[in-house]
Amino acid sequence: MSVLRKVFYSDGPNRIARLVAAPFKKIIPVSLQFPVSGTIRVKIPGAASLRLTVNPTCYLGKVLFWKVLPDLNPGCTEFSKI
Repeated sequence: MSVLRKVFYSDGPNRIARLVAAPFKKIIPVSLQFPVSGTIRVKIPGAASLRLTVNPTCYLGKVLFWKVLPDLNPGCTEFSKI
């Protein structure tokens, strides 16, 4: 378990895993939804962008990535390295 945690909590592998998982967000079960790390940028039409920097222990980042962003706008799942 600790080896998987190290892999998913490090920036590079986490970013790759997010890019691979992105098209399948709606069908991946909650038990397999891993934590996210980086900066979430949400593009809001007619307004400034919302940026939220998260680490793997941030529940809000996980919810935004797995639940909110796919429903809000498929093009707003940009994550940057912290």
